[in-house]
Amino acid sequence: PLDWPLRTVAGQWSGAALDLIGKSVQLSVTGEAAGEPPKLILFVDQHPFHVAAECNGFGVMLTSLLLALLLAIYRQLSAIDTVLNLLAGITLGLLFNTLRILIIVLLAPTLMAHYHLMHEIVGTLSYWSCLILTWVLLNGPTRPQA
Repeated sequence: PLDWPLRTVAGQWSGAALDLIGKSVQLSVTGEAAGEPPKLILFVDQHPFHVAAECNGFGVMLTSLLLALLLAIYRQLSAIDTVLNLLAGITLGLLFNTLRILIIVLLAPTLMAHYHLMHEIVGTLSYWSCLILTWVLLNGPTRPQA
């Protein structure tokens, strides 16, 4: 339940982006009536996609946030700059999670026979791309210290 707001934002952002490119999109909650834990489902052109807590996308948000914090401590930033670093980290994580969802949803119809493999590849690429970009944009050291 703690990540529910993050999943909702990711679903809404992805839905808005998919709507912009002409997809039929609906975001809804299912499972509550049957006594199951609620699930956030993104319907795209009548195909359901579960915006799940265990997805790599939410790990990337928290990891980029942690990386932003560690870089702020390493660089001994002021309180205001640390807050800006944290905002940049979580924003990059949310953007990459949204991008990950978009790519998965758009590739799914043509790669349904290999959906899980595609899901893992897209998740891994988006995860590492986000962390590398976070490192570069937030001035992580790229050369050994003298």
